[in-house]
Amino acid sequence: MKNITISMPDELARKVGVMAAKEDVSMSQFFCKLVEEKTGSEDGYRAAMESYLSRGSRLLRDPAQALPKREELYDRAAFR
Repeated sequence: MKNITISMPDELARKVGVMAAKEDVSMSQFFCKLVEEKTGSEDGYRAAMESYLSRGSRLLRDPAQALPKREELYDRAAFR
């Protein structure tokens, strides 16, 4: 396990200490949990994106179907 030193304002350290105490863990364990949650959520996002992109593309319409005319999409009479 790697030891690190973190500097933070006194008030923030107090708040983190209270939060860790409420969870009945040390501040070190509290920070480890926060970092694991953060890195895990990024890994989850990456996995979801890779899963989605691996599906490949799909057609939204039949290629033989003609596209609508501009006049069919917009009421041109309203602009005259």
